[in-house]
Order: sequence, then structure tokens, then C-alpha cells
Amino acid sequence: MSARSIDYASLHGHEVLRSEVVHLLTMLSRMDLKSRRQVAGLNSDRADIIVAGLTAIEELMEYFGANRLLVNERGIREGLIVKSMEKHRLIPVESTPRNWKGSALKFARSCYMDEPHSLQVARLALAMFDVLALPFALKKSDRKLLEAAALLHDVGYFIAYDGHHKHSYHLIRHAELFGFTPREREIIAQVARYHRKSLPKRKHQAFQALGDSDRQRVERLAGLLRLSDGLDRGRSSAVQKISCSFCGTTFSVRIDGSGDISLEMHGGATKKDLFEKAFGMEVVFATA
Repeated sequence: MSARSIDYASLHGHEVLRSEVVHLLTMLSRMDLKSRRQVAGLNSDRADIIVAGLTAIEELMEYFGANRLLVNERGIREGLIVKSMEKHRLIPVESTPRNWKGSALKFARSCYMDEPHSLQVARLALAMFDVLALPFALKKSDRKLLEAAALLHDVGYFIAYDGHHKHSYHLIRHAELFGFTPREREIIAQVARYHRKSLPKRKHQAFQALGDSDRQRVERLAGLLRLSDGLDRGRSSAVQKISCSFCGTTFSVRIDGSGDISLEMHGGATKKDLFEKAFGMEVVFATA
């Protein structure tokens, strides 16, 4: 693998042990410059300074008694530029969100999301999740991933309407979301990616790259998101409340709404496919 094939943004947020830094430093320090330029993943332009850089990192970790290093894709120059722009009021000074939901909302708003729609979809998805959590052994962390995906599922509109679900995947995957590991961010991105159009397939490389449990997690959470998105087809929050229950292989959704909710009923019916596949139940709708 060449250095150019590395997706450096995907390394953001990864943790490295001090032992790994020491081993890497030992290996590279024994090589000559020509050999270091051939190391997979190492930018050849940095081959001459990589040993000095790793030495500084190892010394700092020893000095502070740190055993883990958190990788940041940004550079010092970028931070200095941002600080200078804030100082001269060229960009607003914003406090960093201290919780995951604030971080997700901040990113979604920066993409000019339809906030009422996203909040409505999240509310409906979580209502169904809570009914299914115990019998299907869904975790509390799964609920957090589902809510984040619901808030962010339409950020791809910022790029283009056509294929916006795929744009959402790429934007979320590379977003700086507080409170999520790179693996969790990948799951959120994939859940959002499958809120419309095709279901997960074998030819989808990113989906196939997940482990078995994560593939099941994506299918179930995306099934909930997809169905909830259909239930706000008119983007008017016409569905005020849903009551869910299941018996055997039937999942019943009772809908309370204001005015004509035929569009939402139709939307739910056309987007229940992944839910039925993931949970092995038929979805049946009823109105209050």
C-alpha cells in the first residue's frame, strides 16, 4: 500500500499505545532514508524527519506518563490560522459542544439540515426502538447511534439532492463528532446511508467490511430510520404520536396524527422493507 492510498481522515480519533510508538521508532531508526521512503503508509516527503518527530512524541509521552496517544488529522498551522481569524473576528468564536448530541446538531446545522424533519424522524425512530430494545437485546449505545443517524441522515442535501444518502455517508464518516469512536461514526454513517434507495448488498464494500454483529446493527438501526423517515414523508410532523406493539411476526404501528396523514401512511408502507428484513416481522399500520 502506498502512502497516497491511505485515507488520513479515517485515522482521526484513533488511539495509539506508547509501546506501538516505541516499536515504530525502533524500526524506522534502523533504516536508511531510502528504506524509509518505501515503508507502506509513510509519506515519502516525511521520511527524513519521521524519526525526529517520533522521538519527540515518545519523549513527551514519557514525560507526561501517558500511555495512549490520540491521533488528530489537523496540523499546528491550521490551528494558528483559526485562532488568528477568531482574534480578528473574521469567523465567529464558538464554544465546542460538550456532549455528543450538541456536536451532531452543530454539524447538521452547518449543512443546513431540515431540523424539524430530523427531530421528528429521531422521535419516531426512538419510540419504536424502545419497544424493541428488550426483546431484541438492543443496547443503550445502539439508541445513541440511531438518534445521531436520524439527526444527520439528510446532511447530504448540502452536496446535492441526487444521491444525497451517499453524500450523507461520506460527510458523516469524516465529520468531527464529539463522543463517538471512528467505528461508531462509521456505523452512524452507514445507518444514514441506507435511509433511502437500495438496501445493504454484498457489492457494497463498506457494508461488507463490517463485522457480522455490526452488519446486523446497521440493518436494524437503518430499518428503524428508514421507516421513521417514511412516516414524515410530507416533512410536516403530521404524525403526532405512535404506539407500537408486536405479536409473533407482526409489528403493529398505531398512528395518531393531525389532519390528513395519508401521505405519511404511504411513506411508511413504501419504506418498511428493511425493517421487515432486519427484524423478521411484517409491519402493519393502523390509525387512531
